Amino acid sequence: MAVAARTFPAPAPLPRRGRPRPRPRPRPRQVPGRRPNLRVARAPRVPFAMLSLLLVTSMVLLLTGVQVLMAQGAFRLSELTDRAEQLEVERDLLRLRLARLSSPDRVARAGGQVGLVLPEHVEILPSAPGPVWNPGSTSGDGLTASGP
Repeated sequence: MAVAARTFPAPAPLPRRGRPRPRPRPRPRQVPGRRPNLRVARAPRVPFAMLSLLLVTSMVLLLTGVQVLMAQGAFRLSELTDRAEQLEVERDLLRLRLARLSSPDRVARAGGQVGLVLPEHVEILPSAPGPVWNPGSTSGDGLTASGP
């Protein structure tokens, strides 16, 4: 016994994508001998031109303002760089002066001018064992124990 093959109907065509087609408008009746009053519809050009001009002008002004700010920043950076170099030179001169003023020979000469003399005999005394005054101690009396 043979079974008959099943047949299926053909698939429906898929709808076309894109803009749907507009319905045709009914044409107005024309009176013979009279010409229809047709005008071409145009978008208003003046508002578009004004908007474009405003946009371009504002962009030019914005770019000019940015350039001015960048130039001012560059001048300020140049001034600060010059000032930093001056301060570095001044710091170096002050360090040199400090080194000269704190040299041992100069301190000894200055002490001799005011009447100070070097000791003939130097003796270092050890500290005695016992409590020593320490204002930073954790005990309430300010004493800490020290020893050899």
